[in-house]
Amino acid sequence: MSSAAGKFFRRIADFFDHIGEKKHFKSFAGTLLEVDAIALLILFCGLIAIGTFIHGWPFLFWNILFALFFCAGVWFIFRTTYWPSVRHSFFIAALLVFSLTAAAERLLAICSFVLLTITLISRLRSGADLIRREAVAVLTVVLFCFSAYGLFSDLIQSRRNSALALAGSLKLDCDGQKKICRALDAAFDVPEFWLSASHSKSNFVNDLAAVADLRVYADSATDNAIAFAVFSHAPDKLMVSINNYLSAQKSFLLSRDPTGVPLVPQLLMRSADAELFAIRYESETRPGYLAERSESSA
Repeated sequence: MSSAAGKFFRRIADFFDHIGEKKHFKSFAGTLLEVDAIALLILFCGLIAIGTFIHGWPFLFWNILFALFFCAGVWFIFRTTYWPSVRHSFFIAALLVFSLTAAAERLLAICSFVLLTITLISRLRSGADLIRREAVAVLTVVLFCFSAYGLFSDLIQSRRNSALALAGSLKLDCDGQKKICRALDAAFDVPEFWLSASHSKSNFVNDLAAVADLRVYADSATDNAIAFAVFSHAPDKLMVSINNYLSAQKSFLLSRDPTGVPLVPQLLMRSADAELFAIRYESETRPGYLAERSESSA
């Protein structure tokens, strides 16, 4: 495989050297522009191919935007190697701040983050580069790769969520002091020891909150959380929508099945006016680079 790739790139180089011998193209032979154009074109096509394979044709437009953004970012990062040390150091510091989230979740990202931080500190103390600027650019691109793809994943997730929102939801108003929630003419009480929580420790509740208007309450004594929502649809239609959402978003959910298949709530009990479903799932514990998982149920 490596031999075939080597022959392919040698043929490309021979082609440009050949046309460079002609007078009309001589100024472009062996230039930095030639190398950048070919490298970025290969990178762009690779990103489009991989993105389409993962996300499908409906997201081709967003794949193209991400590929353009990423290629422009890579080109800009390597251009900064020619900047004065002060400007280059400021750029690296800004990227380190931008990449804090990515570095906290991925092992390769945190390694790049640490090496870049050490390089930046060494430059500020001694005024000299600890490693060559080309190597610094490579580390910067690695860190930028994780950060950029994190933004792209959030974008794709939001586009999917907008199309998968649970229909038929009714507005739910909750009185924080009286612990009473109302929807149309219906009302119910929330136990006194449950506190309103903008952020829940339950990953499954957080996942569903992306497509349903949930009011979340957390138990003040435990890690348990409960989320309320009101729908005008029948339970069977609602569960079909939830299952479709869990299937379509399985790669983006915080809660996942250990075997990699989509999560499916299991029916436990059905009565004349109620149905009870249960679901068991695993979640990555932070920081993500430790690859530790915790099992939960809802």
